[in-house]
Amino acid sequence: MTTDFSSVPHCLIIPFCIHCQIGCNIINIDAHDLSKGRPHLVLGLLWQIIRIGLFNQITIEHCPGLVNLLGENEEMSDLLKLSPESILLRWVNFQLEKAGVNRRITNFTSDIKDSEVYTHLLHQIAPKERNVTKEALRINDLLEKAEVMLTQSDKLGCRSFLTPQNVVDGVYKLNLAFVANLFNNYPGLDTPENIEPLETIEETREEKTYRNWINSMGVNPYVNWLYSDLADGLIIFQVNFKLSLI
Repeated sequence: MTTDFSSVPHCLIIPFCIHCQIGCNIINIDAHDLSKGRPHLVLGLLWQIIRIGLFNQITIEHCPGLVNLLGENEEMSDLLKLSPESILLRWVNFQLEKAGVNRRITNFTSDIKDSEVYTHLLHQIAPKERNVTKEALRINDLLEKAEVMLTQSDKLGCRSFLTPQNVVDGVYKLNLAFVANLFNNYPGLDTPENIEPLETIEETREEKTYRNWINSMGVNPYVNWLYSDLADGLIIFQVNFKLSLI
């Protein structure tokens, strides 16, 4: 037996589809919220979709050069346990080190407000023919500096998500999306020579279904890897609690 959705309003189908297919948390969101355009709920849903799309390529399969981000005495399994946010932090610091810059970041809020990390990052990952400069470093006003930095990012076709005010205010989600977009387009990570073949760890359809279902319940932190992220029992406890409320 199949279900005919042709007569069902799109605002009813969309939440169901994104809940099942990609693991968005749609708790407290229903068709009426979408049809009425409730800003905070719609924006929250859109952020989840954008986040999943941006982070989809931050994997060993899509970018084998991620092995460069391994720390001393770390193995590939350690890298696979990291969240995409943690991998992006490592990536930024790796590029800063390659550029000979002493600064390092630990977040995408206060550490990037002066645009200097972004300026060095853009200059490091940009192909030479794009003529990306460090002009922003000569400017004192933070808003003006951010605008010049974003102008340089536009040379890479990556002026997305951010305004100068977003940079200065350290808006976490928008800055994270900006960095993820840079990584996806200009990772700047060469695959090391003479390394052992990487074992491709592909998520089965069943594993993906379970992971998406867990994330759709609004657990914290977000589950990126089904087995390692459930190892401490915190996520399982949250799932049990949420199920007890049904």
